[in-house]
Amino acid sequence: MARTSRRRRALLVIVSVIAAAGLGEALARAIAPDDIAVAGSTVDWFAEGAGDPLFEADPELGFRPRLGTAKYDEFGAHPNAYAKAKPPGTTRVLFLGDSVTDRGTIVRGLREQLGEDGIEYWNCGVGAFNTRQEVEFYLRHNATLEPDHVVLTFHLNDFQVTPAVFRDESGELLMYSRRRHHDTVQPWLWDHSCLYRLLVEAISDDTASFEAHARDVRTELERLRDELARTGVRFTVLILPLFHPIDSWPLADRRAHTRILEIARDLGLPHYDLRPALRTAYDLGLEVTETPDDRWHPSPAAGHHFASWLITQGWRP
Repeated sequence: MARTSRRRRALLVIVSVIAAAGLGEALARAIAPDDIAVAGSTVDWFAEGAGDPLFEADPELGFRPRLGTAKYDEFGAHPNAYAKAKPPGTTRVLFLGDSVTDRGTIVRGLREQLGEDGIEYWNCGVGAFNTRQEVEFYLRHNATLEPDHVVLTFHLNDFQVTPAVFRDESGELLMYSRRRHHDTVQPWLWDHSCLYRLLVEAISDDTASFEAHARDVRTELERLRDELARTGVRFTVLILPLFHPIDSWPLADRRAHTRILEIARDLGLPHYDLRPALRTAYDLGLEVTETPDDRWHPSPAAGHHFASWLITQGWRP
């Protein structure tokens, strides 16, 4: 009788756990219904092009572009028609940043309006990179291009680390985050369970305070400033806004914007705050965002407008 009772209790516990997991999964899908679609997109991003992945795991950066692919050349730049040997009288401008730089709307706007007579525009933007990754990647690879002017576009989410899930060269599914760096992820659960993904993201979430992130950003910008000064390279920071009406910005984005301005001023960095350009874009009735629900990436028209505003403010290579 006692053994039967223990079995019943064990069965009850198992049934309760299964029921709780099922309820949790249903709630997770109700809270984040798009996560099923999102799950595979990050993995595909690291394996784009059959047999020729664009990104790879890195022990320090977490992940980085694979060099010598259709997306990134041997210097970590987007392939272009320029030669590595810079022609005499040419100013080589190198752009660093995350996915906004990577997509090139502002870079193209500058090139179209200023032309390429004596100017080269090297796009070294990497989607999902933050400031620490951008600086380290520049020092490792981009610096070999010996630019005359480095332009770093700073986004408000650069105070964070973008978790990324991808397969390494052995085929193992990994998640990179600042807190845990590389963790193995269970592939079947990641592909099929919204609850599992939310739990993994919660465990891997960067719990460092905003001030800790701000100190990291300051340290990396100071590091890049000093290295560029040592090699005689001009440095400019473009401070991107949230691409949304400024009066409606969330408090966290307002705080991030205030802090990056403070850091730029304290370090004596030449910088441009693009908020006025955002206001005039709305005044002109431009479609500001690349897609309606995306507050992080400017449309081609907005990118062209921001480039025009920079030129009117006196920015030149």
